[in-house]
Amino acid sequence: MCLLRLATVVAFASIACAEGSAPTPPTGTHACTKDSDCDKGRCVESGGEHRCVSLCTEYCDTMVDVCTGASAPYADRGSCDKACGTFPSSGAPGDSSGDSVHCRAFHAQAASSDPRTHCAHASIGGGGVCGDSCEIYCRMIQTACTGANAQYADVGSCLTECATMELGHTQEGDTLSCRLYHLGAALSDPGAHCGHAGADGAGVCGSTCEVYCRRMEGACKQPQTRQYSDLAACLGECAAMPADGSAGDLSGDSVQCRMTHARAALADPAAHCSHAGPTGGAACGSFCDVYCRQAAERCTGADDLFANDSACGPACAAYSDRGAVGSDSGDTVQCRLFHLGAARTDATHCAHAAPDGGGVCQ
Repeated sequence: MCLLRLATVVAFASIACAEGSAPTPPTGTHACTKDSDCDKGRCVESGGEHRCVSLCTEYCDTMVDVCTGASAPYADRGSCDKACGTFPSSGAPGDSSGDSVHCRAFHAQAASSDPRTHCAHASIGGGGVCGDSCEIYCRMIQTACTGANAQYADVGSCLTECATMELGHTQEGDTLSCRLYHLGAALSDPGAHCGHAGADGAGVCGSTCEVYCRRMEGACKQPQTRQYSDLAACLGECAAMPADGSAGDLSGDSVQCRMTHARAALADPAAHCSHAGPTGGAACGSFCDVYCRQAAERCTGADDLFANDSACGPACAAYSDRGAVGSDSGDTVQCRLFHLGAARTDATHCAHAAPDGGGVCQ
């Protein structure tokens, strides 16, 4: 009687698992002779015996053994088990595309002979083969990182940000791959890893300036909103910005304020690109805050614009602020800021930023 009851419990447990939306890693094994003997998974020979092995067990066994090093998609076996439990169970054995556990299992097996090609496809993000990487990332981060660990307001804002990220192939840098690696770890430890998996990368998936400039390149790329001539110019300017703000700041002459507006510019470039740019657009510091900081930093020695720092504020207050951000002529603070921007690499522009305009800003 006890054996009968135990068999009944096991049978109902197997049915419940089969009806779930995703495989539960890992399940127990039992003897088999062919795949159809297994409710889920495959019939695998090991040590002279054939046992049913769940897809997630087989998948993670292969992934942690084959996909290793800097491009390993999971921090450890536990992260793989957790991630596999979230993969859709749609599709069929042998599928080589589509966001499903079957597709990833197919490429995990293929990675045994060609890891360079297939480990990315078998990874949590699907590598653009087993599903759309941004759609997978945004679906999973909204589930894994909630409450105080939430990284995006909604899936839409996540997809907008993700569209500017390079996929990448390693656990490092301002890439989607780095964030997916930490998203896998966040399934077990959201407090430690959700920030790394989020938009800003928390100093792990990309530096502050790498993230800032990637956003600026993605959001402010039209002639009327562009703030930098190229990525190198952005990175150079960013390195000179004060970094004493706080994440989420909407005001103050800091890179943190500009990061906030650069993120907002992904949805509304017309409103936020100038605020996110080098001048701060009168949002991230006043025009005079930025002007006086840059004048003191960039125009020194024979190129000094003022006898002392205290003389800059009153002089700047007398400039017209009716110019357009980015204008290179006219007697305005915006023109002088343009030339101070150029003075970062060419001190001949300091004269144009002077109170008398140096024959250009006048």
